Amino acid sequence: NLSIITNAVTLNTAPVTTTGTVNVTAENAVNLNTGLDAGASTVAIVANQDNVGTQGFSQGTGSIVTTNNTADAVSINV
Repeated sequence: NLSIITNAVTLNTAPVTTTGTVNVTAENAVNLNTGLDAGASTVAIVANQDNVGTQGFSQGTGSIVTTNNTADAVSINV
């Protein structure tokens, strides 16, 4: 599992691969600039939880990948 709860999150350069759930929560911005592979698990990304400013979610190169086929496979909330 990968669980990150912090002020701001930036994933750069090296792709991230997990075999469990991915939960990323930030008070401000979440920047995904590399691949994220959750195997058969779910991915939940939550940004700008302080509701101040215009910080949000941005995705550069790389893909979010999961083989999970449920309605909650990938969720992104800003």
